[in-house]
Amino acid sequence: MNSKPNFTNHSCRNFNPFLAALALTLSVPGRADTPTFSDANWVSLGSGMNGTVFALAASGTNLYAAGRFTTAGGIPANNIARWDGSAWSALGSGMGGDYPYVYALAVSGTNLYAGGLFTTAGGVRANNIAKWDGRAWSALGSGMNEYGTVEALAVSGTDLYAGGELTMAGGVPASGVAKWDGHAWSALGEGVEGNRIIALTVNGANLDVGGGFNTAGGVVANGIAKWDGNAWSTLGSGMGGDISYVEALAVSGTDLYAAENLPRRVGWRPPTSPNGTAVLGQPWARGSVEVGLLSMRWP
Repeated sequence: MNSKPNFTNHSCRNFNPFLAALALTLSVPGRADTPTFSDANWVSLGSGMNGTVFALAASGTNLYAAGRFTTAGGIPANNIARWDGSAWSALGSGMGGDYPYVYALAVSGTNLYAGGLFTTAGGVRANNIAKWDGRAWSALGSGMNEYGTVEALAVSGTDLYAGGELTMAGGVPASGVAKWDGHAWSALGEGVEGNRIIALTVNGANLDVGGGFNTAGGVVANGIAKWDGNAWSTLGSGMGGDISYVEALAVSGTDLYAAENLPRRVGWRPPTSPNGTAVLGQPWARGSVEVGLLSMRWP
């Protein structure tokens, strides 16, 4: 079994608001590529934002930051901006709406996808999800239902997956998660009960999803499940706790890491046990480390 990971919160004396998106650092003892951080490693990116950053994505030498802010580096930027290594710039006129916040970003080739709770992107009607091609914003079909917040995005090949508090995607019923193939939206089976997905990650040919739900595709899943392209399946007995939301997912090799809140725990799955059933007789081995995750959404 792989070494148990260490989760450490790192502080920065000159705190920049975009660092709110870097709440968690993962390191695995004994690995040559394990990073070591100290205050000396942190550098500010200009003057940062005047609000909170919820999502980051990198493409080449560019870093994209999105969240709830109106300026980046002192220039107007409505909830999304780009750092080119020396300065911040806006992406058109950014997002608009009553609560035009961006919670998720994903890069596919030269395109940047943004999801959240907004009604326009660059002045174009775009219900909670939109695409930036480097020059202009465009909608992805008719987007999501009203207040169908997009909280997570993941790319697999030419497909884009969107998860959140969804009931419709492109006019098609979609419970919690949907797929955009470049032309149209489609549901992933029955989706999840509770309609809330907070985290997505592509794991080989599978899509792993985490959030606040009890079933996926009608199968008991307790906050975490797998979609193989045709059907849903569970990852052991999932997560526990009276209020158990999986807030973050990450893949390293054949291992899937999941962090949940209330209680805040860390679970990991060994490569020899793809369904997570062989760790001390429990579906997930659990650490006792507080990971300091924060979930924000519009009710």
